[in-house]
Amino acid sequence: MKVSIVTDEGPIGLIFEEAVQEIRVDGVLVYSPSLVRALESLRKLVNSPDLTQAIPEESREVVLARSIRRLGVSRRVVDMLVRAGIHTIGDLVGKTENDLLNLPRFGYGAFNEVQYQIDRLGLQLRQD
Repeated sequence: MKVSIVTDEGPIGLIFEEAVQEIRVDGVLVYSPSLVRALESLRKLVNSPDLTQAIPEESREVVLARSIRRLGVSRRVVDMLVRAGIHTIGDLVGKTENDLLNLPRFGYGAFNEVQYQIDRLGLQLRQD
């Protein structure tokens, strides 16, 4: 195993995080201040109480344009939605609970499947 530590030329006595610029083990970067900052940002995002606040608005638009086939519901539910002219997640969230429950053979099981997936995305159906 080859370990290399690169330090800056600052005065001796600096704390480890300030003195060490990077650490590589067998050529793989295992520590650098920028890596630590990136991991800290990721940890803040994951620990965010409301992940939807951390998603930029344009990402929401991308999600709404996504095919209904990528929602994560069963093929049976996808087929019912497509037959009803619902092709994107945006089309779906433009519907109300009653709109969906009035589709042929679309019962509460299918509705709960759809509701779970749109909740997971931080979206909701149109209200009556």
